[in-house]
Amino acid sequence: MEYGTPPQDGKPRQGRKFIGVKFECCGVYSRIYFDEKRNGYYGCCPMCHRPVNVRVDPETGVDGRFFTLRPR
Repeated sequence: MEYGTPPQDGKPRQGRKFIGVKFECCGVYSRIYFDEKRNGYYGCCPMCHRPVNVRVDPETGVDGRFFTLRPR
């Protein structure tokens, strides 16, 4: 399948849910992805591997799409 080509069955593709996080610890941006089993977004800094988790209500979700994680 070529880039930008719709799926053959005519249904829109569903990507993984994610939020963008800027890790101020290392000055980098990354995506963290939704885990349905734990009802939240889980990931880590791509440079120092500092973990981050954003728990959300499965009914209402989260309004924001981009966040900044500041070191403690």
